[in-house]
Amino acid sequence: MSKQPRPRNIANDMLDAVETATRKWTRQRKAEERHPGMVRYRASRMTREPRTTQKDAAWEIMGVSYMAASTNNTLPAKARQIFYQARPKIMALTDDKELAYGYFSQTLLPDYIEEHDVKWNVVYDARGHLEEPHTNRRIGIGTIEIDNYLRAMRVPKVVAAEFADAKVSVIGPSGNIAGVLFCEKEGFDPLFKAVDLANRHDLMIISTKGTSVVAARKLVVRLEDIAGLEREPAAATKVNEADLRIQLANNGATPAEIEILLNERVELNAMTSGDLIAMIERKLKAYGLKKVIPDADLLGETYLAFHRSKELREAFEELESEFEETEIKVPKNLAKRVRAILDRQADLRWDDAIQIVLDGTQLDAVRKKKRKAKEEAGNFTDTDDAAEEDEGGDE
Repeated sequence: MSKQPRPRNIANDMLDAVETATRKWTRQRKAEERHPGMVRYRASRMTREPRTTQKDAAWEIMGVSYMAASTNNTLPAKARQIFYQARPKIMALTDDKELAYGYFSQTLLPDYIEEHDVKWNVVYDARGHLEEPHTNRRIGIGTIEIDNYLRAMRVPKVVAAEFADAKVSVIGPSGNIAGVLFCEKEGFDPLFKAVDLANRHDLMIISTKGTSVVAARKLVVRLEDIAGLEREPAAATKVNEADLRIQLANNGATPAEIEILLNERVELNAMTSGDLIAMIERKLKAYGLKKVIPDADLLGETYLAFHRSKELREAFEELESEFEETEIKVPKNLAKRVRAILDRQADLRWDDAIQIVLDGTQLDAVRKKKRKAKEEAGNFTDTDDAAEEDEGGDE
């Protein structure tokens, strides 16, 4: 119900003037009574200053926000944690203009890090994944996972036969990946697996949910050497159309393709499974993608290792058929000894502890085996440098 105007007289005119002058203050005080935290916006709402852009505000408070989120740069900080530290500060400097997380995490934060060249440990949630051919190593596209994966990349290494057969250990593109298929949509894994797309073409498949995230851009730049594309604005931004045409042309788009990219949208889900696979394989063929075959030295080294492995396997099978196991009693205090080891070595599991009960010198060997198993399983989620340390002797 609208408020009825007062009759015109000096007293009422004075009341109207006072109410008009204090209306903004009244709204602010009522908001503070309902939500005490709103008091932090009082100064910005009750004072007039030259308009500050969200970028200007972010540049002013980003360092403080990151240090708060990361406990003075001693721990990794998620982009969303930094956002929650920065948002009230940025809004207070920009007349409470709402700050969108996507703009902060994908533009303001990475731009600030790049422009100021700061060595921050910023973590982005995994918003997609990549999967290598043949190894079946599947990695979430988050910054920790991708940074660890990039550090762990190496040329193929022939692993000599021991109790297991010889094999070729590989992480990354060298000796394994002929190309990268980037799919800006999750959910097509079952289709790609059904036609064995990755293995048949030695193809790494990367998929993300919607817009390509920071970690995905970082990975593709590393694999494809297309650094010029990393900071390119998408067609959905307010970039001048003429500038977009130049950027697309510089990156290899034909005039017809440019028109489609600027004016039309193709929805992958509108294609049938058969049509989608046919289109992908047609493009791969046109690109000239071929199966990976390494150089002669690696081929020869692998051949010799597999020959040795074959002979060792045959000898082991013969030895196993003649082997007589030594009788041994289980210690009565086994559980107590396992508990004592786990109390000292909390990173181990109970079965690791049993190996140390059997041989007290095996702690380092057990840890090395655990790191190796993690690597082979494709676990790149840790913030430590275990994978890097494990590679130290391979140079």
